[in-house]
Amino acid sequence: MRSKIIALVMLALACGAPAQAQQAVVTNDQLVEGAALGNKLLVRTARRELFEADLTSDQQKRLFDSNVVDILRDGDRILILRHAPPSAAELMEYRGGEPKTIATLDLSADEKSVGLLLTSGGPGILASKSLRVWQDGAWTAKPVHGDFGWTSSAITADGKAIYTGQNNGEWGGGLYRIDLKTGESKKIERVDDPKEICGYPLDADCDPVPAMVADPERPDCVYAGVALQHMSSHGRILRVCGETVEVVFEKKAYPGGRSRESAAIYGLDISGKTLWAVSSGALYRIEGSQQTEIKLPKLEQTAGLSMARLPGMLVLSTGANQAFSLSGYTTLLVRLD
Repeated sequence: MRSKIIALVMLALACGAPAQAQQAVVTNDQLVEGAALGNKLLVRTARRELFEADLTSDQQKRLFDSNVVDILRDGDRILILRHAPPSAAELMEYRGGEPKTIATLDLSADEKSVGLLLTSGGPGILASKSLRVWQDGAWTAKPVHGDFGWTSSAITADGKAIYTGQNNGEWGGGLYRIDLKTGESKKIERVDDPKEICGYPLDADCDPVPAMVADPERPDCVYAGVALQHMSSHGRILRVCGETVEVVFEKKAYPGGRSRESAAIYGLDISGKTLWAVSSGALYRIEGSQQTEIKLPKLEQTAGLSMARLPGMLVLSTGANQAFSLSGYTTLLVRLD
């Protein structure tokens, strides 16, 4: 009898354990990107998990435990790109319920999906050797040649080029341009003083590029955010048109001095004609020559995540950059409706 009682107790405990385990909780430690839709926030982690956080009910649930490559807001939905082993990519959409598959893309064994883009023809998947666009119920393909960054990306408003950025932390990263007519990828740099260990304002050996967004005012240009916090901090916002690199914003720690210490720009977004940028300590609103700094309020817990709500924007902290530099916690920028 005693052995039966013990067995029943152990069975009850075992049956109860999965329910506890399924209460998956994501923290800010590994966040790499987010996208908001209404009162729902999707966040992707460095482990390629995907979580849904309800900003109203404070609840959180896991949508996928692996293989999520990218997420991207597209009007009234959020696009999701998943790797489907061994060599396929799955394009999905989220509208507030369970994600649904739009299409599956078979890739060759030596090609892998990199990220999502919104093209004039429809949702696009940038892969290591091609750009695929889902249009009229079928995939179109444009070949891509050469290396390029995988951390951030943007397609120009005229649809003629894709720019990508790489964030390797203290090991730099850089910026690349893919010409969609030829498919050729080229590293873009501008080093004003080649005698310096780290060139300025864009040196692939020293400048990670974790953020990028198309410039709506100039159809052949993008904005790129440079960010590194490692011992000290440096960063800036660049406008890149073709192969021309221009500094449009830089918050220097010591204005007027020779030091290049400045705010690291980890996030960028566009709302109308306003460019928004975020560093670890402030949000910046940039409209032409007018630049406004908004000090970040104290982060508060919502749905288990540390975040600050500002008009039209959500700022989250993340520890993901600590894998590449001595940055401590940095920031993510998510645009709200």
